[in-house]
Amino acid sequence: MRRRYDHIDLRVRSLSAARPFYEMLLPALGFTREA
Repeated sequence: MRRRYDHIDLRVRSLSAARPFYEMLLPALGFTREA
Protein backbone atom coordinates (compact mmCIF):
# COMPACT_ATOMS: atom_id res chain seq x y z
CA MET A 1 0.00 0.00 0.00
CA ARG A 2 1.29 3.43 -0.89
CA ARG A 3 1.87 5.98 1.85
CA ARG A 4 -0.54 8.87 1.90
CA TYR A 5 1.40 11.03 4.35
CA ASP A 6 5.09 11.77 4.44
CA HIS A 7 5.10 13.16 7.97
CA ILE A 8 2.86 14.56 10.68
CA ASP A 9 3.77 17.56 12.80
CA LEU A 10 2.25 17.43 16.29
CA ARG A 11 2.88 20.39 18.56
CA VAL A 12 2.38 19.89 22.27
CA ARG A 13 3.37 21.78 25.40
CA SER A 14 4.89 18.75 27.08
CA LEU A 15 6.32 15.97 24.95
CA SER A 16 6.82 13.74 27.98
CA ALA A 17 3.14 14.10 28.90
CA ALA A 18 1.82 13.69 25.34
CA ARG A 19 4.08 10.85 24.19
CA PRO A 20 2.24 7.95 25.92
CA PHE A 21 -1.06 9.08 24.41
CA TYR A 22 0.31 9.35 20.87
CA GLU A 23 2.31 6.11 21.20
CA MET A 24 -1.02 4.33 21.78
CA LEU A 25 -3.14 6.34 19.32
CA LEU A 26 -1.02 6.55 16.19
CA PRO A 27 -0.29 2.80 15.75
CA ALA A 28 -4.01 2.12 16.21
CA LEU A 29 -4.59 4.46 13.25
CA GLY A 30 -1.96 2.62 11.19
CA PHE A 31 0.95 5.02 11.63
CA THR A 32 4.50 3.91 12.40
CA ARG A 33 7.33 5.92 13.89
CA GLU A 34 10.56 6.20 11.92
CA ALA A 35 13.66 7.92 13.24
